[in-house]
Amino acid sequence: MGTHTGSLDPPGLAATGKDVEFDVREIIEFRDGLASHFRVVMDMTEFARQIGAFPARGSRGERAMARMPRFQMKVARRR
Repeated sequence: MGTHTGSLDPPGLAATGKDVEFDVREIIEFRDGLASHFRVVMDMTEFARQIGAFPARGSRGERAMARMPRFQMKVARRR
């Protein structure tokens, strides 16, 4: 748990001062006994929900976003 006090990648997520909590996975790849790659994986959608940059789970906004790709495909097929 922490407070969103600084900008994050992707750019555009400015600090909000809101409390956030999310799971992080650290993946370390070793070669010849040494760490050769290090990755950090987190659920950016859940983070965005907590700072108000993404609609709440099950909300009308989330349902509309879920339907958007289907709508885009229908429009693309008509062209």
